[in-house]
Amino acid sequence: MDDQTVIRPMPGGRKPRNNGSREPQPAQSAPRQTPPRTEHVPQDRAYQNPAPHSSAPQSAPLPPLRKRSTGSDYEPGYDSYSGGNGSQGENPLLQLVTPLLSFLGKIQNTVECPDLDEFHRYALDQIQLYESQAWGLPGGREHNDYISYPLCALVDEIVLNTPWGSTSRWSSESLLISRHQEAWGGERFFSYLDELMKRPSSNLELLEFYFACLSLGFEGKYRRMANGRRELDRLRSDLYVLISRHRDYEPEGLSPNWEGISDRRIGIARYVPYWVIWSFFLFLLMGVFFGFIWTITQKSDQLMEQYIKIGNTAEVDVTPVNIDRLLTPLIVEPDLMPEQLDYFALLEPVLVEELEVGTVELIDEGNQVRLRLRHTGLFPSGQAYLSEAFTPLIERVGTQLKGVGKPLIVEGHSDNVPIFSARYPSNWALSQARAQSVGEVLLSQLEEGVILRVEGKASSEPLVENNSNRNRALNRRVEILLRK
Repeated sequence: MDDQTVIRPMPGGRKPRNNGSREPQPAQSAPRQTPPRTEHVPQDRAYQNPAPHSSAPQSAPLPPLRKRSTGSDYEPGYDSYSGGNGSQGENPLLQLVTPLLSFLGKIQNTVECPDLDEFHRYALDQIQLYESQAWGLPGGREHNDYISYPLCALVDEIVLNTPWGSTSRWSSESLLISRHQEAWGGERFFSYLDELMKRPSSNLELLEFYFACLSLGFEGKYRRMANGRRELDRLRSDLYVLISRHRDYEPEGLSPNWEGISDRRIGIARYVPYWVIWSFFLFLLMGVFFGFIWTITQKSDQLMEQYIKIGNTAEVDVTPVNIDRLLTPLIVEPDLMPEQLDYFALLEPVLVEELEVGTVELIDEGNQVRLRLRHTGLFPSGQAYLSEAFTPLIERVGTQLKGVGKPLIVEGHSDNVPIFSARYPSNWALSQARAQSVGEVLLSQLEEGVILRVEGKASSEPLVENNSNRNRALNRRVEILLRK
């Protein structure tokens, strides 16, 4: 195979009879200098153009605008308007002129020189053929100039901008000169286009044809302008948008499943996962719940303090109504009570050190003795379990009380600083739990059957005012009431 590129255009469709046209012949072999880089146009079936009335998919969308890089900044290709399911299926004009447009798209970048005389006759024959068929449109003859002129201008510009066409005599025998007696169509092409764009609904086929010409690289007057490429791109984009607005079809995707699974979520759920939303509402409900618990606890603490104060009300003197009854002699019965226990003598021997430092205090209250445990390390802050350092102290007290057989009362006291936790919602619950811890250690040393009651007093019975840290520490205590 030699280095010569053979171009053999095959016009599609039925040729007119008795017009004397024939296919362009291959370029004649002649000695020439081979360029450093030769681009070959393969000779294959792609040059055998389909018939102008070949079937095409119906209702196909106008393809998107795109740029094809071929060494320059921008060079549109024929596939940018007719690829795959292009608009030819709905446009009989594009179907008819496809053979010529397809051949033009193939010779744009070739460096081999075809037989220009043959190609000139071939192009004229094709245009005459299309014109004889009224351009495939009802009333197409009325638009003859609007179609023939831009088609001739496109062929001339493509040929004259090739390495071999620019040095040929095509410029003096162009299609525009042959059919329209004009040498350059760079202005009139866009004048026709402006007129058609004013009535897009009635000129859709023509507008798509002009879009195809622009897609194949026609530039006209914009080729010589400073910002011509930018202005031409804007015009082509506007034309595409105009055509799309007046077509009844929906654009087809590149893939039948390109959209994936449709998202049926609405509102904020489209951007935030459901578990985040549910977690937010859960935390909100928990906040409301604990807020109510805290409010109820504060109210209940106030009610409990009032309830405790009821039992401490001073006695009221009542004047007897029946005076005679008061004059009745009172029969004095002998005291049958057994001798009272001396808890001081019982407990002081085992609490000498604690009594000296003030950790333990014994108070005689007549019919009972109060053993007061008061130390900042008795319980951890905010907790109810007894510190290990003070457990032996409670065990010694329990050992000494073993065998006494008297009922015991263990009271827990706190300061007035509110506490709010999941385990101890109030000072009442905390003081009750601390009294329970001391009571359990006592019961572990006492005999079975001893009655022991625990009570939580919170801050209802303070020793001193809760107006300083020192005073509040004094009010935090546990007391054991011993009946004599």
